[in-house]
Amino acid sequence: MKVSLVGYGKSNRSLLKRLCGKYEIFVSETRKLSEEEKREISGCGEYEESHRERVLRSDLIVMSPGISPLSRVGSMVLKSKVRSTSDIVAFLELVKPKFGKIVGITGTNGKTTATSMLNHFLRKKGYSTCLCGNNEKPISELDGYVDFIVLELSSFQLFWSDKLEMDYGLILNIAPDHIDWHGSFENYKKAKLKMADFSKVLVTPKDIGMGFTYEILDLKLPKHLESAQNVENVSALSKLVELMGFSVEDFLNSLEDFRLPDHRMEFVAEIDGVRFFDDSKATNTHAVVKALENFDRVTLILSGILKEDDLKDFLKVVNEKAEAVVVLGDEMRRRLPKLEVPTFFASSMDEAVRKAFQVSSGIVLLSPAGASFDLYRSYEERGEDFKRAVLEMIGDGV
Repeated sequence: MKVSLVGYGKSNRSLLKRLCGKYEIFVSETRKLSEEEKREISGCGEYEESHRERVLRSDLIVMSPGISPLSRVGSMVLKSKVRSTSDIVAFLELVKPKFGKIVGITGTNGKTTATSMLNHFLRKKGYSTCLCGNNEKPISELDGYVDFIVLELSSFQLFWSDKLEMDYGLILNIAPDHIDWHGSFENYKKAKLKMADFSKVLVTPKDIGMGFTYEILDLKLPKHLESAQNVENVSALSKLVELMGFSVEDFLNSLEDFRLPDHRMEFVAEIDGVRFFDDSKATNTHAVVKALENFDRVTLILSGILKEDDLKDFLKVVNEKAEAVVVLGDEMRRRLPKLEVPTFFASSMDEAVRKAFQVSSGIVLLSPAGASFDLYRSYEERGEDFKRAVLEMIGDGV
């Protein structure tokens, strides 16, 4: 059987190691491969450093999640008669790992936190798990039996997955995001809704209304988890764990020692009565609206590359909730319409943090609304820079 791996990022690189020696492998990548990468591929098959039609001379094409269907190679693969799928499906079919059940979670916002919460709960119940997918661990790293595979699923992975059998699925929410990759919000939504075809039992919010629906509960969460976003996450998971046959009370109790992933409404420090929060993971306007629900008034730092065109609802909430806005970087300054609140512009994170501190009456929130790639390599790097700038102000005796 001939298998083409299109794109040689983390997921397909991990998959190569599991398929090596069992299948005829061809790797297609546009960037220049390192000598180490060339050696590992050569030990398993052949490669090219450009996407050509040779990838179609195979029985199965495994698409890296970063490759858009609108790209030249994405379009070429879709128009061909060769079956294409994701690394997740390929691993489950070709490697055939031993496992108990699969739980998949997706959503425009909250999926990393939700999968981490569920994984934490299952581990506390004594089950073995693999927390993998759209996070730092490709599913191909699974080696040995686990009771539960907890999959974080992006719209990219869902788009390329042609069939994925999951015991339980959860859609947290759907809002406009990644429009440039999918071509339209409808295409993005369609990819997310493939969860309905893939899941034996599906949980969705009421506005989607498929499968079992969850309602926002009146919850008293541990102090370190208090946020509108986590009320949504925990409400959805409460319905899911109930359908999985677990006690909701046990799940809620398990959250007492759960630690949130970084850069998600993360409290950084308090300086002279002003509290600083890092929500750098808020890379779309929907996430910022959710973040603002946690406060009465904030000084908001916006930054990055906006993904949406329709900003009406976002601007309404910002004008209502923000006492001031600090705009970091030229990209956000260029796209952001004029606001009704005092607006300041900064060219560095240090400048943005200091200006926000000067004008704030109590809360400074980095909730950027855009992708980080104008100034940073990732939202994590942006968040770390924010925290550094805040802590340096303390060191400077501000």
